[in-house]
Formats: sequence, structure tokens, C-alpha cells
Amino acid sequence: MCGTTWSSSPCIISASNYATSYPRIVQVAPDCSAVYVGSGSSNSIVRLSPPALTSSGTIPLVESPMPPDVSTAPIAFASSLSVAPDDANTIAVAMNFGSGLCNSSDYGLAVYDGSTRRPNVMMRGTVSAPKGVAWGKDSSTLYEEDWDGIKAVSVDSSGPGQATLLVPYSSLEGDTYIYDLHNNVQFDASKSRILTGDGWIHDLASATTQPRLQVSTSSGDCGLWGASTSDQQTGKLFYAEFEYTTNAIELRSFDSQTLKQIDKVTVPVPSGLSSMGGPRRLVRLANTNSVALVTSGGYIVALQGPMFAP
Repeated sequence: MCGTTWSSSPCIISASNYATSYPRIVQVAPDCSAVYVGSGSSNSIVRLSPPALTSSGTIPLVESPMPPDVSTAPIAFASSLSVAPDDANTIAVAMNFGSGLCNSSDYGLAVYDGSTRRPNVMMRGTVSAPKGVAWGKDSSTLYEEDWDGIKAVSVDSSGPGQATLLVPYSSLEGDTYIYDLHNNVQFDASKSRILTGDGWIHDLASATTQPRLQVSTSSGDCGLWGASTSDQQTGKLFYAEFEYTTNAIELRSFDSQTLKQIDKVTVPVPSGLSSMGGPRRLVRLANTNSVALVTSGGYIVALQGPMFAP
């Protein structure tokens, strides 16, 4: 599955292969030529080539230079990953110093071309380190979220450059939400806004935070991941999350303009799949009335029905 804009033509990957012992982040290049898997067991990212998902290289996350407030070199893990919209060989990686996705030990933001890191790294200690990262319309701009808010980051051959604050941090969100969940951000090109993993929507044009989507009240829980995206074809916005009380994935649809909830479906997690994890990325498969989501455990789940029809 691929495509960050739902009107784009998707690919369907119907294969499986071993990538890493703890695949916690899975991202697909917009042209479907590569699948990137961020590891939670080592400081590396694995690249797989469709359709057989054969390994085509490992990207080591270089840990130097160290942030100015760190005296002992820790291991850097990928906490957020995005593939450039116009180059499947280029990725942006937000890193932290813990093997878990949810902690405050943020390291910084780097851009890699293949296994080569560009020289500049946006490190913690010099700026607020990014928790989540997503490419914009092209590879000259990244959007990231940190303790200050939503920022646009210029990118050139040297790596990340100047960061410009677009939407200041809103006290409506609360520290818990940023601390726990904002490593999952998506850029919605159709409406120039940022969608976060816990249901917040940041409008870039007006520099405002819109009302939060109707999501679980337990979204402050570090283990509760979510994913949202918009669909130009249906005029809807979709949000998927894991609900611990029912051990199920809940997927809701909203009116893209008013943000009012339209529908909701509950999908029980199959017995024996406790490692599946919660939703991390959500994509609609064009002309199929279906969606696919990537989970924090490295699974891809396809759902079909009238809820996703135009």
C-alpha cells in the first residue's frame, strides 16, 4: 500500500518477509518502490524492495555529533520516519535515545540519501528536538512537531536547515499528548494542514489548532497509537486507534470540513496477535472501497466496506 494522498494510485503488497526483530515503524515510498522499517531493537532502518520485500540495504543511524547536553553517547533509535515524495531513496528520520516510541529523550532530525546521512543534524539542546516528521509537497520542506509547536524546516543538500514556527503549541493539547503521541504526524496536502496521531489538526494557512477529533478519552496513554488521513475523493477524514478496553481497532470517519463524526467501526484484534500494536499510518486503496493501516508492531491490515466508499 502507498500514497499519502488518497486520490493517488496505490500499490498492493501481498508478501511478507523478515525485516527486523522489532519492526515499530513502517513507511512506504509514494511510488511504491521501497518499504522502510524502523527497528526498535537496533539503531538502524531496513529498506525492503517490493513485491517480494527482499532486503535492499540497512541504514545505520549515525549518533555523532552528540547533543550539547549529553555527555555519554547513547544509542539513537528511529521514532518517526517519512519518505520524500519525489525521491524514494531519501528519508527523514526523527530519533530518540530510547527503544520505546514514547519517551522524552529526543535526539534530533536527520536526512539520509540511501545509507548516507547529510551533514547537518537538527539536534536537541540547540533547538527543541522534533518528535514527529513528515515531508511536505516536495523534498525541499519538512514539517515537524516539537515542544514549541508545528514547524516548517527548509531542506537542502546539507540536510535540515532553518525551522520556522507555523502553529504555536496549544495548551488545549496538554503536555501528555505531545510527550506521548506526537511522533506520528502526517501532512495533508489537500488542505495544507498537519494531522497528528492523537486526533489534533493543525491548519497551516491560518496558523491555528482546530478542534480535536472525537477519539478515545484514554489517548494520553503512552501505548495508544493512532493514525489519521484525509480523502479528497469522499470528502472525509479517517482516524484509526487502538482501544484497550475492548482489545480492538476503532476506525471513525469525519466530515473533512466540519470535523463531525459520520461513522464508526470496531475491528476486534484476532486471538494470538497481541504483538500487532496500534495504528501508525492509514491509507485508502483507490477504487476498492477499502483502507489499509500499518501498526506499531509491523503489521499491515486491510479493511473493506461501504464506510470507505465515495
